[in-house]
Amino acid sequence: MSFEKIERKIAVIFATDVVGYSKHMETDEVETVQNIRACEKILTSLFDSYDARLFNTGGDSFLAEFPSAVSAVECAVAFQEAIYARNGLKETTVKLEFRIGINSGDVIKEKDNLLGDGVNIAARLEALAQTNGITVSKGIYDFVKGKTNFEFNDIGIQKVKQNEFHAYDLLSENVKIRAKNGKYIGLKLTRVGVPALVLVLAAIVYLTINPWTDLNSTNDEPRLTDQPSIFVSKLKNFSGNSEYDYLSFGITNAIITALSSYSQLDVQSMNTTEFVEQNKTADSALVSKYGSTYKLSGNYQLSASKVRINLELISLVDDELLLSDSYDFSDDNFFAIQDEISKIILNRLGVELTLGSQATTWMSYLNTLEQYKLFMDWRSAYQRRTEKDYYASIDKFDKLMSLLPEEHPFRPGLQGFLNILEVNLGIADDPKLALEEAKELSKECMIYAPKLVDCYSLYAYAEGMMLGNWSEALNSAIKITEIDPTSFDAMAVAAVVFGNNGDWNKSASTFKRILNYTPHAPTFVRARYMRSLLEINDFAQAKNVAIELSAAEHIRPQIKPLSLAVLAYLASEEGDSISAKSYFSKAIENDPPLEENFIVGFWGNTQRTEFLEDFLFRLKDLGL
Repeated sequence: MSFEKIERKIAVIFATDVVGYSKHMETDEVETVQNIRACEKILTSLFDSYDARLFNTGGDSFLAEFPSAVSAVECAVAFQEAIYARNGLKETTVKLEFRIGINSGDVIKEKDNLLGDGVNIAARLEALAQTNGITVSKGIYDFVKGKTNFEFNDIGIQKVKQNEFHAYDLLSENVKIRAKNGKYIGLKLTRVGVPALVLVLAAIVYLTINPWTDLNSTNDEPRLTDQPSIFVSKLKNFSGNSEYDYLSFGITNAIITALSSYSQLDVQSMNTTEFVEQNKTADSALVSKYGSTYKLSGNYQLSASKVRINLELISLVDDELLLSDSYDFSDDNFFAIQDEISKIILNRLGVELTLGSQATTWMSYLNTLEQYKLFMDWRSAYQRRTEKDYYASIDKFDKLMSLLPEEHPFRPGLQGFLNILEVNLGIADDPKLALEEAKELSKECMIYAPKLVDCYSLYAYAEGMMLGNWSEALNSAIKITEIDPTSFDAMAVAAVVFGNNGDWNKSASTFKRILNYTPHAPTFVRARYMRSLLEINDFAQAKNVAIELSAAEHIRPQIKPLSLAVLAYLASEEGDSISAKSYFSKAIENDPPLEENFIVGFWGNTQRTEFLEDFLFRLKDLGL
């Protein structure tokens, strides 16, 4: 029997699909199909402009072949920009969003279709891409670097199903900067065989198992919060030897323990993990029943010289793969392994979801897990800004200072922020002296660490937000954006400084940039964003943010009544007196209740005094 010759070639493959297509179809099939048709017209028109050929489509997905890598990337950017513009139109009934993956590789030509790994990896890259994002293979990156003005972020080696590839995100305002896959952790190599590794991992089991755990009950309750919530699945044994199955519990529990040590991250307990595994709970129930927004799963493999732990993190909200990493360990010291993996997990999966890249920066200044945890505990207590938490932060501060060298930037830096907190709480003996001292401490911090944005944030906070010298704080705000635009703490201060120097458009765009990088930033960042939107009369977006804030739990409890007050004001502005009264009633019945002094303090030195006067007038008309 003779076979026709298989035709192969090298091709640039462009893959895209609609994010959340099933949900859109469940909501309104007709409108979804009509809007997909409109988006397809935009896409095929661009394909024509860039000499591309559409060779496969699945209704909500499209595969095309391009003559060059540059044209594929330029077309992808043009398409995402066109979709973004389309979604901003009032007449757009269903705002569809797309992911795009681009790869170059060997493919099989089958009639008008293309098949093979070259196509498969493009599809995997598309699945890996963020919503509204573009992810490309290293081959594509190598072709286009230096030939376009686009910026890329290296996210390292990725493994999706059977494909392994090096990937890059194309950076834009609509995507977050993701952490690069860490290199395999190089703990000190020793002559350790499988038996020794088994004893090491068995120690995890021995130290973490609770024989009285009730697997048939759980006290975990779902709650709406501004913090990310992670469910950790039991890691699977991929060693090819069932003898090591029992290690699953211990390794999983070690990861849960590491993540749970960070108070600004919600982590489902090991009890919940066992309960969910036994009852084969669907991912949708993890969201609805437990309030989880992320799921961490993985496996472990043992060999003659090391243990490898493979982890994947997905968003349960939009089924997006956020991270796929492997970690290698080779050490016969259990505590060294536990300490190292705790630092990795806490930093990569826990802290970076809420803090962005600044978490990695902080870790670079702290040598041990103990120092890092003390700092994060200090920060969590400081962020709540109550007198009780102030004294808790002092305790953490004293313990951390006892572990740091004399000339360390965290010494003056943290003391300066404590000075500011004392003034905010009204417990400083001499407020002006405390703030002047905070400014001097910030300068000392800059000497020790000229690239640490927190030093400049401290100066801008003291000079601008506390002393009202906004123009004096402007240089530090600009410096923050130059050193690390992904540090939400410092960038939030910079955004406020920009606004109070008269540039509220820059303030709003800076806050938007923060939330793109760090979607789970504490809600006081979104509250400041809401204020900037009000200053530039973007009432529609301010209303959306206020609705979100009014439904969330907050690190600072005054934000909820403030967001309800904004909704009451906007309803009154629209002539909806019933909604205005309803929102206002909720604001004054809240614990703590809405107070005029908090509104005035939150607006600070606004240059639009007439707006604040109108805001207070409408609320007083409602009963403030």
